[in-house]
Amino acid sequence: MPRLARPVGQTGEGRALNEALHELHERAGLPSLKDMERMLGAGVASRSRIHEAFSQPRIPSWGLVEILVEQLARKVPSGPPESKEVERFHNLWIAASSRAEVRQSRPTEVDYDSTGANIVSTTKAPSSSPSTPARTAGGPCVDLLMTDSGQNEPTQPLIVSAVELVGDGAEIERRIQDLFRRLSARRSLKGLSSFDHFRRYGFNALTDPDEVSGPFRELMHEFTFRAYAYVTSRMSPRGGATDTQMLNFMYTGMLGDLVLRHKTRPELRCRIETSSENRDLPIEALSNSAVRRARMKLGRHADLPRLDIAASVRLDVMSMAMADYIARDISGWLQSGCSTDPADRPYRAFREVEPFLSVLYSLEEGRISDRKTLLH
Repeated sequence: MPRLARPVGQTGEGRALNEALHELHERAGLPSLKDMERMLGAGVASRSRIHEAFSQPRIPSWGLVEILVEQLARKVPSGPPESKEVERFHNLWIAASSRAEVRQSRPTEVDYDSTGANIVSTTKAPSSSPSTPARTAGGPCVDLLMTDSGQNEPTQPLIVSAVELVGDGAEIERRIQDLFRRLSARRSLKGLSSFDHFRRYGFNALTDPDEVSGPFRELMHEFTFRAYAYVTSRMSPRGGATDTQMLNFMYTGMLGDLVLRHKTRPELRCRIETSSENRDLPIEALSNSAVRRARMKLGRHADLPRLDIAASVRLDVMSMAMADYIARDISGWLQSGCSTDPADRPYRAFREVEPFLSVLYSLEEGRISDRKTLLH
């Protein structure tokens, strides 16, 4: 089979990653684009996207590199284990993507947050959309998208979910907006109430028709991200609290934990979805509350990342829907009694999102699932 084209003018870490990918492709027997598309599985990545990973200077997403490496490594006779190859390529990808972020970074300035923690902040993009993480002395800033579900619905669990974007947040937002525009133009769905709702308000896991939710879920699997979810059945010791008070407690706890998780980063940029249900949530006060919670856990005063928190509506930040879909699948699974039967649809839906979950934590039961203890 012919070799695939290589990018022109690529240098440094990006070139090292690309050369390693071509070398692995050759050791795997030079499978064609059609063969690789089949190897990855239906709907995972198109031939053009696979071709771009080999032939374009832009650094491909880690999600695509990882699955390509896994499949190609299986084809190498007497080659190293797939896990070793994935680890090797992950190091190459981190170096290449970090270098790309350095070239795109903006000037920085020293600032102080309201709690007195010395931080380094970057010139911010407009708060209405996630931006490409800027590289600073403390590493890239962290982009978080947060939402909640179950408020004022006593039969449903109350959930706060967050998605941490890994890589180019602006590119993820652009691709989701492109999908929204394409799906909105589908004439065959005109007159369907759920489709009209989608066109007016954006992606919504509860109301999107299958013709919308299917393509969105497929697109989500092309991105690299981490998800976090805190849940309560309202039977915790704080069970007498209102839903708004519980949400405030859960948002504060999650943000405090994320501040500690990323304590070496300069800034966490967080966009919280606003709706008629959570309009009483004191978003402006969450930053100070979360930092205080983090320092209480540490047991001492410490320099922590700046928390830039802003309220957003989903039509302005469409990638917020990723957190919504995660929360909806968790809610359905919890309401099924945490089924582990593959015949149950809620369990199958949960299995699709569980690999992205860094932690699923219950106020009543503690940690339910994380990357080290998957339920299947």
